[in-house]
Amino acid sequence: MTFGNNLLFFFSALGAFNGLIIGTYFLCFTTKKTLSNYFLGALLIALSIRIGKSVAYFFDYNLPKTILQLGLTACLFIGPLLYFFVKTEMQQVRKLPVSWSIQLLAWLAVILVTGLVFPYVRFPQLLTWIMDRK
Repeated sequence: MTFGNNLLFFFSALGAFNGLIIGTYFLCFTTKKTLSNYFLGALLIALSIRIGKSVAYFFDYNLPKTILQLGLTACLFIGPLLYFFVKTEMQQVRKLPVSWSIQLLAWLAVILVTGLVFPYVRFPQLLTWIMDRK
């Protein structure tokens, strides 16, 4: 790798790592325990996993397919987490509504079942097609 590629990898990985650290902070260590902080922390972690997977794949095309599936799974969580974060901030929601819990659990179940029934290792064309449609 050239110096430019090393520098690009360093700053890209640093951004993903910072997102993980800040997301963990919002989830676990912030003094103000609000619902929006939890959604922001989860959103930052999902974004960091997605970005970290993309950075690793850009520099090593021989990544295991399970890591690629983890990145796709994180990508599917970005939209709902962003929606709930914005909604909690705009409407000053302080307690998680039951309907939101059901939606998040249903989304988690759909993603887990899809990931187990159609793993990226055996069905790479299917999941790539799904992600290209977004």
